Amino acid sequence: MIAINRIAAKHGLWVVEDAACGFGARYQGQHVGTLGDTGCFSFHPRKAITTGEGGMITTSNAVLAEKLRRLRDHGAAMSDLQRHMGARPYLLADHLDAGYNQRMTDIQAALGSAQMARANEIIKERQRLAARYDQAFAKLAWLQLPAKLTQYEHGYQSYPCLFQPERAKAAAADRNISEIKAINEARNAWMDQLQQAGISTRPATHAVHMLSFYKKKYGLQPDDFPNAFAANDCSISLPLFHGMTQVEQDFVIATVLAARL
Repeated sequence: MIAINRIAAKHGLWVVEDAACGFGARYQGQHVGTLGDTGCFSFHPRKAITTGEGGMITTSNAVLAEKLRRLRDHGAAMSDLQRHMGARPYLLADHLDAGYNQRMTDIQAALGSAQMARANEIIKERQRLAARYDQAFAKLAWLQLPAKLTQYEHGYQSYPCLFQPERAKAAAADRNISEIKAINEARNAWMDQLQQAGISTRPATHAVHMLSFYKKKYGLQPDDFPNAFAANDCSISLPLFHGMTQVEQDFVIATVLAARL
């Protein structure tokens, strides 16, 4: 982010952080979503803090914040609350921008606010669960665990791993599509085994260039971005959620360690 901000300042660019999965994550002690001009967070049900759907934008720019509030509310110069508390609540607000109807409902906001009161507890619990996985799987050569780097704090919205990492990295370096597909088939077979055992997993990420819309619009091939291709087809997220019991996690750990791959 330091390098990105330096480039942006040089060329007069805005920096918008995709912090959708980043709640609780920090870089050099600073929370993600506060490192650029704006940060965009998701409150989808899979996230550490959820309102059922929707999200939020963070910024330290007061002028931009005011414009964002207008844009989410049809471009209105004031909110309904501000209008009703004014001297003439019966008059409608002016619209300074061509905005959108993207307001969060009061019920969603109440749900999110209640969770924010225990946000530190939620993040610490996820970090504790991740640490148990780290210790249990440390010696598995066929599973690369989430990186733990200095100056970074992981929020663990998920527990993303790379399946058969050395093989996957070599295939990405060689742009070897058939090899990545072979790893993908082996990963999917293992995910099927876990599913049958009652353990739900997911690929850890999407490679945008492999999604149909972008692939067709821009004529992209998987090996145009080989590392993203490998991450898309060779990654796996293991179950991790606030409220996960020790019995549940022990079952996941034992099943993974028993795998013969």
